[in-house]
Amino acid sequence: MPTLVINQHQSLDRDRKMGFISERIRGLIQIYNVRSVKDERAWDLVYDMIFLDPVMTRHLSQFQPMWLHGRSRRSHFQEWWGAFRSYMEQMFDTT
Repeated sequence: MPTLVINQHQSLDRDRKMGFISERIRGLIQIYNVRSVKDERAWDLVYDMIFLDPVMTRHLSQFQPMWLHGRSRRSHFQEWWGAFRSYMEQMFDTT
């Protein structure tokens, strides 16, 4: 297969995977009946995505060690949590 075809195929797979993850998160938002990232139940949703949901855990398990630092203002992981929160806000906006 020419390199261009391989790269396009990999890009489609990555796009499909990211679309699937986004749809999964939107579905979980509806199941949990969480309205925004500021909702207290939003933390329950994020916890379940990182630790319990079999599909999301496969994609987010590398963030499990960061959980203990999620609400810390002095966290080394504050930048990641900010980016993750921004991503979740986008998911809420499109749900």
